[in-house]
Amino acid sequence: MTIINLRYLFYPVTYILSGPPRASGNRQPKDSDKKAMINQIVKFNVKPEHCAAFKAALLKDKKNAEQEAGYVEIRLFTDKNHPTLIFSYERWKDQDALDYHREHPYTVNICRLVDTVLQSPVEVLNLGDTELKADPHAKP
Repeated sequence: MTIINLRYLFYPVTYILSGPPRASGNRQPKDSDKKAMINQIVKFNVKPEHCAAFKAALLKDKKNAEQEAGYVEIRLFTDKNHPTLIFSYERWKDQDALDYHREHPYTVNICRLVDTVLQSPVEVLNLGDTELKADPHAKP
């Protein structure tokens, strides 16, 4: 898992995993990067006094994202033992879809909030290609 500084959160995932862009350039994702499905987990460690407001903002972001063409899935989780840890499991059709999502006011609002409500930097884990399989231990 790569810990990132907030200002890198909204660069393409390839930047997040490889570090900030070099001073020499604004590296653009390769065409093959842009067409691959994006699967990532984003971890937020929220200050206790801001949890409710931050969760509400994430839910609004999720609801609005569901209307976007490149949206595949967003699932939000809270750690049962550490209620200030919030995880967002996100799936996007491709990098263009994720970039498009980042331009919307509800997503920009999340960016503004993380500047003040987090206890530690955002963490992003790029999962690569994933699929959901049935849990063999789940009760019917």
